[in-house]
Amino acid sequence: MSLFKKTWVIPTASTIPLLACAFAFSLGPSPRKHLATFYETEQTAQQAQQVLVEAGEPLLPLLVEQLERKKMLRRGLAMQHLAAEKYQPAVPVLERIVKSESEESTVRSEALTALSILAPQKAMKLARHLKGRADLLGTEAKKLIRQQG
Repeated sequence: MSLFKKTWVIPTASTIPLLACAFAFSLGPSPRKHLATFYETEQTAQQAQQVLVEAGEPLLPLLVEQLERKKMLRRGLAMQHLAAEKYQPAVPVLERIVKSESEESTVRSEALTALSILAPQKAMKLARHLKGRADLLGTEAKKLIRQQG
């Protein structure tokens, strides 16, 4: 028979899962939860932008992954946010969007604008090739060239 009573074992063991749950909730919503909130259509653009700001850095890789989807909701807003956060891993995706003939000119011009913040030299090189276009992308390219010149 033991000299010490082990009355502390059960109360201690039962509090560990409770503490783990409390810790998990203290971390806040997951990046995927923030992304779902960002996609809600009832929000204004400003409210959606605030969701991205509140989500912080953990959301950025997920946003880059989502940019690959042509049907992504609020795609332009996501590009603006990635540029504002100076998130360099977004550069290759933005460059692909700008170069893609299958993308709408509006989306391509938004990508060029974001790229001009993240990688100005790449954006300028692309702008020089796109300035002759008669659509929004051409207009954005000319504007970018004027600003740099």
